[in-house]
Parts: sequence; structure tokens; C-alpha cells
Amino acid sequence: MAPPGDISTPLQPADERLPVRAVFASISRNAIPAILTNLLGFVNETTNTLFIGHHGSIDELAAVGIGNMLQNCCGLSIGIGLTSAMDTLISQAHGAGEEHLSCIYLQRARVITSLQMIWILPVLLLSDKWLIAIGQDPEVARLAAEYNTASAPFLLLFFHSSASRRFLSAFLRPQAAVVVGAICAVLHVLWCYIFVVCLGLGNRGLGFANGLTWTLRALFMSAYLWWAAPGLGVSRWDVLGLTRDAFRGWSQYMKIALPALLQTCSEWWFFEICALFVGYLGNEALAAHVTTQNFMSLLFMVPIGVSSAAAALTGNALGKGQPALARQTSWLCVAYVLLIWLFLSFFAVLWRDRIAAAYTRDAGVALIVSRLLVVNAVAGIFDGSQTVLGGVFRGLGRLRAASFIYLVCFYMLMLPAALLLAFPLKCGVYGIYYALVVGTGAALAAFALLLSRTRWASLADEARARVTSDKAGASKARQQAELPAAGSDLLSSDISLQVNSGLHRQTSPF
Repeated sequence: MAPPGDISTPLQPADERLPVRAVFASISRNAIPAILTNLLGFVNETTNTLFIGHHGSIDELAAVGIGNMLQNCCGLSIGIGLTSAMDTLISQAHGAGEEHLSCIYLQRARVITSLQMIWILPVLLLSDKWLIAIGQDPEVARLAAEYNTASAPFLLLFFHSSASRRFLSAFLRPQAAVVVGAICAVLHVLWCYIFVVCLGLGNRGLGFANGLTWTLRALFMSAYLWWAAPGLGVSRWDVLGLTRDAFRGWSQYMKIALPALLQTCSEWWFFEICALFVGYLGNEALAAHVTTQNFMSLLFMVPIGVSSAAAALTGNALGKGQPALARQTSWLCVAYVLLIWLFLSFFAVLWRDRIAAAYTRDAGVALIVSRLLVVNAVAGIFDGSQTVLGGVFRGLGRLRAASFIYLVCFYMLMLPAALLLAFPLKCGVYGIYYALVVGTGAALAAFALLLSRTRWASLADEARARVTSDKAGASKARQQAELPAAGSDLLSSDISLQVNSGLHRQTSPF
């Protein structure tokens, strides 16, 4: 038998794998709720744009876009990136049957993301200062600051609801997030109407609407966790409260979380940077870019949702010690998203002129949008596939490799290519999108090459070793904490037995 870690290490027996139809069904059960949840979040952003577009000025509309860019780069991407570590840790722990350890990871995620508010809040509260410093119009900067000042304090609740959602996704229970998202999307329209139309608060009102929606989402997700905890095999305190273990083992968590953060920010920030450069190509190009991205973002909720499902399913398979099933699921997730993308992009190209006309009455902008939709349909084949493989790598725990691929392909290849094509070679906004094909194609090739050379049995061993190590570390820390409480003069064998048995009980509240 080949030694562990050798590339020739055989996979588990083929009967560990499932029929393709069964795997596709499993992917659908987890991907469709994730897709719907993402779409509902997108609806909230669209609602904001529609309300301020109809009841505000051009400056207020521009300020919402700039304010969202700052929130994305300095807030949302940070929280989502740090909680992405849960895709690795909790999915593998749940697969190994360690539900209590999964709760410890959830608690650590909440504490660590909460601490980020120490620096995120001042940055967003001073939005106008940063925007004016980079040459933005002072009035737009002031309005963006109003928007961010109103919503920034509520980012903490967004982080907590994001952690709850990832916890349930790793437990293969993503349906609750859809119901919560639907309720909050309907109520968000009401909040926008009250704050923007009735009270006339403009951008500040949109910020309050965001904050109220994030608050309700966090409360509803917490209420569901309270109700579902017994069925998940965890205590309500462990899944909603904090124990001493939440403040231990941060180094182990951050070993996974930092590469996950880098992976998330590398991809997210790239498109924000592109939007800034497109602004130098003129208002027509910028309007076409914003319109195209708005529509394609709607379609791209599918790859993002499948990516979440891929992370959860592959992580659970490794935790169960089923590397062959993990490999099978990984590649079938790519096939799944390709089938859907080809279907959606076919109609996007077929109806591209109608789509462009629905967004704008400007003939010049509509023509550019129509052409960009064709380029995006091709790029989406590569971009959607690499997004799903990025999720697979989160489930496998190979986050350093994923973050390295994004840094190289996006910033050392795609960004220089985009600038070269757009400016010196005079391709304009089309050059940005041609580069998207090149960069995401390279990322897909890199992911596929690494995945084809993956030592699946070794990854399963590593996953179970990590779970065992983290469980032992938590148990040892609890044992050391309980010893002083027993009293220094009560070191009898009876006390020793109590301490040993206490290792298998839930931790007490901190």
C-alpha cells in the first residue's frame, strides 16, 4: 500500500461514490436554496437603487454606488471572507459527526468578525474624507457618508447572520435562509418607502433601511437556530451563546480564515477596481458597464450558489472519510453549473438587444451593452466554473492555493491585460471584458490542474486529523479550566473521575 500523501495513493472503493443522478439531486437540494438566497439579497440592492433613482437626485444615486463600493471593500467582503473559513471547518467537522466542535467554530467566527468593527466602523464613518482624498465630488462624498454612517453600525448584525447562514449550509440545511431572505426582501421595500418617501431621508434613509433589514435577518436566523438546535444535535446555548472555547483556538481558525479572506477580497475587489478604471473611459462606457454588470450579476447568482453547495458537500464528504465521493461531487458541481450557464447565456445572447433596451433608452449605451452581453456569456463559462472550483477548494481546505491562484490570475494577468486592452490598444470598455475571458480562463485551468492532481485520500486524512486535533485542544482547555474550580485541596481520585467525565460535557457559559 502506498504511503499517505503519495500521489499514487488509491481512492476509496468505487462503491463509495453515488449514482450521478443522486449527486445531482444532492447538489440541487443545496444549491437552489443558496441561489435563491443570493437573488433575494440582490433584490434588496435593486430596491435601494430604484427608490433613490425615482425619489432622489443624480448625486444621491451616484453616492449610493460609491457608498456601496466602500461598504463592499471595507465591510462586507471582510466579514464574508472571515466567515468563509466555516465552509472548511464546519463542513468537515459535521461530516465527522462533531456537531459540538462545529458550534465552537461558529462562536469563534462571530467573535472574530465582531472585533473587526473596531476598525471598520471608523473607516466607514469617515467615508467623505476618503472619497474627497481620491478626487470624488465633495457633494457625492457627503451623501455617500450619510448612507454609510446610517448603515455601518449594523454591519455587526450582517456578519452574525452571515455566520448563521454558513453554519446551516455546512449542516446541509440551507432552506431557512431562503425563507428569511424572502421575508426581509418584502419588508425592505416597506422600510425604503417609509425612510425615503415618507420621511424624505434620502441616502440616510436607505442606510437605515439596510440596517433594519440586516437586524431582522440576524434575529430571524437566530430564532430558527433556537428552534432547530435539538434537531441538529446541538444545544441552544452552544449555537446562540458564547462559551470559553469561543475565545480559544483563534490561531487555528485564522490559519484557515486568512487565506479565505484573501480569496474573497481578491475576487471581490477586482471588479470594484475595474469599475474605477472604466470611469476614465467616459460616461457612456461607464453606464454600459454598470448596466451589463447589473444584469450579469443576476445570472451569476447561480455559480455563487453552486459554489456554496460545492464547499458544503465536498467538506462533508471529506469529514466522513469519503474522498472518492468528494472528488465525484467536485467535478459534477462544475458540470452542473456549466449546464445551467449555457442555458441562461443562450437566452441572454438571443435577447441581448431587448435586455439592453429594457435597461436604457440611450441608443449608444444600448449598443455597447448588447455587445458586452455576448462577451460576458463566453467569459461566464470560465468564470462560473472557476467560481465553483473556488468553493470546492474551500470545502477541501486548500485555501492558500485558491488565494494564490486569484492573486496571480486576477492581479498579475487579468488586470494588466484589461488596462493594456482598454487604453493603449484602444479597445475601450470591451478590453476590460476581453481580459475577463483571459483571466478567468487561466484561473479555471489552474484550479482544474490542481484538482486533477489532488491526493484525495490524504485530504480526507488531513480533514479528520484537523477535527481530532481541534476537538482535543478544546477538551484539554476545558479540563485545565475545570481543575482550579475543583479546589486545590480536593485532588482525590473522585475529583479526577469527575474531571475526566467532564471532558465529554458541553462547556459552561463564559
